[in-house]
Amino acid sequence: MKNFLLFAFVLMVDLIKNCYSINNEQIIENCKSINFFKQKVDNFNYDSNQQNFFQHRYIIYDKYFKGKGSPIMFCTGYEADIVDLCHENFFAWQLSEKLGALVVFAEHRYFGESLPFGNQSHTYPYHNYLNLDQVLKDYANIIKFIKSNVNNAENSPVIAFGGSYGGMLAAWFRIKYPHLVEGSLASSAPVSQKDCYDYGRILTDILRDTNEECPLVISKIWNVINKMSKSQNGLEKLTKAFQICNKISSDQIPDLKRKIVDAIIFIVQSNYYHETKIVKPLPAQPVKVFCNRVVNYLRSENLDDEDNILNSVANGIQLFYNYTGENKCISIENEFSRDALSLEILECKERFFTYCFNGRTDIFEENQVSFEEYYDSCKTRLNITAIRDSFQTSYPFTHDEYKSISNIIFSNGLKDPYWRSGIYKNVNDKLSVILIEEAAHHADLLEPSENDPEALKKARLEEERIILKWIEDYNQAKISNSTK
Repeated sequence: MKNFLLFAFVLMVDLIKNCYSINNEQIIENCKSINFFKQKVDNFNYDSNQQNFFQHRYIIYDKYFKGKGSPIMFCTGYEADIVDLCHENFFAWQLSEKLGALVVFAEHRYFGESLPFGNQSHTYPYHNYLNLDQVLKDYANIIKFIKSNVNNAENSPVIAFGGSYGGMLAAWFRIKYPHLVEGSLASSAPVSQKDCYDYGRILTDILRDTNEECPLVISKIWNVINKMSKSQNGLEKLTKAFQICNKISSDQIPDLKRKIVDAIIFIVQSNYYHETKIVKPLPAQPVKVFCNRVVNYLRSENLDDEDNILNSVANGIQLFYNYTGENKCISIENEFSRDALSLEILECKERFFTYCFNGRTDIFEENQVSFEEYYDSCKTRLNITAIRDSFQTSYPFTHDEYKSISNIIFSNGLKDPYWRSGIYKNVNDKLSVILIEEAAHHADLLEPSENDPEALKKARLEEERIILKWIEDYNQAKISNSTK
C-alpha cells in the first residue's frame, strides 16, 4: 500500500514541476531497443498441433520505469515501420519520462519487418491473417507477456496511445480489451465517418482560410492537365513544369494527378508550427508557404491562362517533393512498397475510411468509387472478397454507439481534414472529447514548439491530467481490493 501511495505522490509532484528533459536525439537512441515476440499467425486458432508463429517486432524502454504502480505507455503500431512511430510520438515519451513509465511500441503485423510469411505475406492465402481482430489480439498478447516478464510490471496500468489509424487502434484496443487497457488517447482518429465528402470540403476550407485565391487556382489544374495531356507539346509542358524525371505519357496522367493530390493532402495534414519530416521534410506552417508559392507565382490575374495555372500549382507542389532542394526530379512511376501493399490489403478487408471528392465543395476532380467497383478491384488485384461495412459489426461506429464506452480521449485538431470523421461531440462523462483550435493532424502527439497555439498547449495539459487520473484511479482500486 505504501508503494502505491508514494507513487501517486511522486506523480503529483512531477505534474506540478511540469518539466521535460527528453529530446529528439534521446528518442532516436531509445528507439534502438528493438525486441522480438513469438506471435501466433492466427490468434484464433486454438489447435495446438496446427500453430504457425512469426517474429513480431516491438520496442521496449525501461530506463524511466519506477516499478509497482507505474504505468505502461503502449503505442499502437500503425501502417508503417515501428521505428518511425517511435520517433514521432513525442508526447508519449514526455509523459513516460515524467510519470516513470515503461514505454512500449508494438509494430502492426504485415508492416515494417513484422511479416508473418516473409516475402509471401502479401499473396493469397497468406494475407488472410491481416485484419483488425488479429492486430488487436497481437497487442494484447504483448502486454500479457510484458506484465509477466518485466519485474514489477504485473500491476501496472496500461495507457494506449495512437494517432490517425493508430488512434483508431488505440480506441478499439481499449474497447476490445478493457481488462488490459486502462485508458487510451486516440488522436485524430476517424472512427465515425458519416460523410465521405467531409474530408475534401474541410481541406479546401483550410486552404481558403489561409489564402482565398489558393483553392481557386488549384481547382483549375485538373482541366489544364486533361487538355495538355492530349498533345505532345502539352505533355512536354507538364513534364517540365512538375519536373518529372522522364517525359510523361498520356497513360501516366492518373499517376501525376495522384502525386498532386497526395502532396496537397499531406501538406494540409502536416500544417504544424515547426519543421517536420513525417512523410517528407516540410517547413513550419506549410499550408501558408504552399499557398504563397502558388498565388505569388501567378504571372497575371487571368486564371483562364493554362500556363499560368500550370506553373503556379507546380511551383507549390515542389514544396512537398523538394523542400530541401536535394531532389532533381519527381518520379511518377507506380512505386509500391511493402507497407503500401499491406495497407491496400487491409483497406479491402476493413474499409473504415473513404475519400470522396465532388469538385464543387472541394478542389479536386470528382471521384467516388462505388462499393461494386471497390469489390471488383479487391477481388481482381488481391483475391479478397470485400464485405460492405464489415468492421462496423465488431466495433462501435456512430456517436451513439460510443455511449457505453469509457476512458478514451478523442482529440481532434480543427485544422485537420479528418476531424468531422471522428468523435467530436460528448456522448457520456467517461469519454473525453478535446477539440483543438488551429491544430493539424494528431499535433498533440508531436514535439511541442514554442510557436504552438495556446489551444494546443492546453490540450496536452488536459490530456495529461486525464491520464494521470486514470492511473490514480487504477492504483487506488488496487489498494482498495488488497484491503478487502
